[in-house]
Formats: sequence, C-alpha cells, structure tokens
Amino acid sequence: MDMEIPVPLAAVTLVSALHTAYVASLLRKRWAAHTVMTRALKAKFERTLKAQKMCIAFYPIFLVILWTSGLFFDAGLAAVLGGVYILGRQVYSCGQPSMTKIQHFLGFYTVITALLLLSLTGTLGLVHVILEPYIDINHPLSYLSGEPKQLYFF
Repeated sequence: MDMEIPVPLAAVTLVSALHTAYVASLLRKRWAAHTVMTRALKAKFERTLKAQKMCIAFYPIFLVILWTSGLFFDAGLAAVLGGVYILGRQVYSCGQPSMTKIQHFLGFYTVITALLLLSLTGTLGLVHVILEPYIDINHPLSYLSGEPKQLYFF
C-alpha cells in the first residue's frame, strides 16, 4: 500500500469546515437582525438552530467516515460522496425555514445516504486491507485482466 497525499479528502474537509463556519455566521446574523422576535420568527430560528445542532453532532462522524473511506477504499469517490454530504447539509440546515417538508427531507436523506455510502466503502476498504494477507482477494480479478494465477504446483 503506497502512501500518497490525499488532496481530495483534505479539500472536502476544508470546505466542510468553512461551511460549518458559514452556517454559524448565518445563525448569528439571523439572531442579531431581529431585536424583537415574534413567535413565528422565534420558531423559524429555533428550527434552523436545531438543524445546525444536528449537523454539528454528525460532523465528527462524517470526518472519521470520510477519511476512513478515502484512505482505505478510494479518495476520489470519498471526496465526491463528501461533497454530496455538504450539499445535502446545505439544503437541510440553511434553507430549512423557507422550504417545504419535501425539500427538507430531501436534504436530510441526502446526508444520511452519503454517510451510509461512505461507511460502506470504508468498511469494504478496511475488510480488504485486513484480509489481504490471508486471502488473495485480487485473485478473482486477475482472470479479468487475462493473467490467471497458477494455484497448484503440479
């Protein structure tokens, strides 16, 4: 296993950190913009704050799964799925007060799907790395390239 610098993973991590800071600044601006909060404005703000808190709770899980998937499976695919997670999070948290329930659930299910796919690819990559010394996992793939391995020496 050769070690390369995982530039796509670092880029997605940086974008996700900047997105978290952006959403936090939006929440602060929304809170400061309304000196007198009516019941409707307070409900909108609380829904947005709740969505942001849920995304913050998932953030460490996202980073661990992103890097595990990228290091052990494929950095490019992990970066794409990380981008999908960030877009789903944008839809879920930032546009939450002005969206319909269908759009809100679309963002939520996009986030969950991206996390599940990242965890699946990370698990497959880890299983491959763990079992590689004991089982020749690449052996069935060698037949596709036209170079069959000789299994027996007689």
